[in-house]
Amino acid sequence: MEGGVYYLKERCFIAWGGNQELAESVGKALKGKGVEYIVGGSVTDKSEADDIVNNRIINQMKRSSRAIILAQGNIENGKYYFRPNLMFEWGYLLARLPKGSMMVVLIDTPRESVATDLQGSFSEIIPNNLQNNTEKAKWISKKYIDEKLHDRFSPFDVLYNWSSVKSFFEDQLNGSGAPNPEHFKKLLVSSFIPSIYLNDLEFMENIIKRINENPANIGSKSRILANGILSYCKAATLNDDPAKGDYDEIKHSFSNTSNSHDPYVRAIARNYMGKCLVRTALQVADSKKKELLGFAVEHFIEAKNQFERAGLDRQSLEMWLSYVNRSISKTYYNLSYLELSSEYCEFAMSNRQQIISYLDGSFNKTAKNAFEAEYYLSVLDYVEITGDKRLPAFQEIEGKLNRIENEQVSTIWKKVFRDFQRINR
Repeated sequence: MEGGVYYLKERCFIAWGGNQELAESVGKALKGKGVEYIVGGSVTDKSEADDIVNNRIINQMKRSSRAIILAQGNIENGKYYFRPNLMFEWGYLLARLPKGSMMVVLIDTPRESVATDLQGSFSEIIPNNLQNNTEKAKWISKKYIDEKLHDRFSPFDVLYNWSSVKSFFEDQLNGSGAPNPEHFKKLLVSSFIPSIYLNDLEFMENIIKRINENPANIGSKSRILANGILSYCKAATLNDDPAKGDYDEIKHSFSNTSNSHDPYVRAIARNYMGKCLVRTALQVADSKKKELLGFAVEHFIEAKNQFERAGLDRQSLEMWLSYVNRSISKTYYNLSYLELSSEYCEFAMSNRQQIISYLDGSFNKTAKNAFEAEYYLSVLDYVEITGDKRLPAFQEIEGKLNRIENEQVSTIWKKVFRDFQRINR
């Protein structure tokens, strides 16, 4: 938290325990690698200048998402002891930060003096051949980058455990949890699927509004992308007719994020760029329509490629491909490429069947019901493309529509009903 608003960037707290000059050198080396840092107790903000040192340090630790402990032990009676202030900071950070967020640098101290397996952090011993603080700082900063444990993230879990995700957002924004901006950013761009299914788009709008309040977040690709997705979802929700709405302005957010270094961000940006182009194409003359739809297909196919390169778990990849493959299929259909449309429609149906099976054990019945509706939408797409109404799944739809009772997913089931009525008349 900074000035009462959330900061979308990693910040590393450096606890120095008698090695302040080395801590300053480490901070400068980290800054050179694009990592923001706080040297414990130093005044980094004018508002902190009059703070009691202990209060200042606690507030600095609260704002930090990771930590480096410069631990130099003193020998007493054959045992290594660390300075009390260092131990206080160490304990506070250990209790607050997620496992794997702390690096302990041992200076003239053996590894066995630290219970690494218990503390959930990784320890490194500074080599004896490093002669000065500049060399040591360079070594420490490189180790910090190289050994940093990356957060395990599954977009599918966002759908599977939406209530937990909402709690995480609230804890992060009210400061009750240690800042975890990397995880926050991934959740931010992955939460629109469940928020649509569960009528929580207003919740996401409030989260993004609070992120936008901090000017320091302006350049964040995740923030830009999330704002674009929100604008698209609101426009698409208000205008169910794809031939209505202004998507030219919205797509700028996706142009600005499609070159992100993160393939996951690139994939999502390309996906929504394609969606904007499709909706724009349906509003223009036929001479321009085909060109825009062709561009849309290119974006969808590139989105698919990027999702496959993003290192996602199987469930998450199936989830995203279920949307992208359907978008490719429908766009090819609008271009009258029926064979390609049919091929990608079958891919989408297969993806959606897999997601339904993955959701079987979830307490989130609404998500499962929503994906059943998504599956039947793909079935209806297939019937429309091929004209073949013999599919058993197509025969099931009327009975399913008669039994739907969950109002939370009524919107998507209304789409199933609408398409069923149109195709079956």
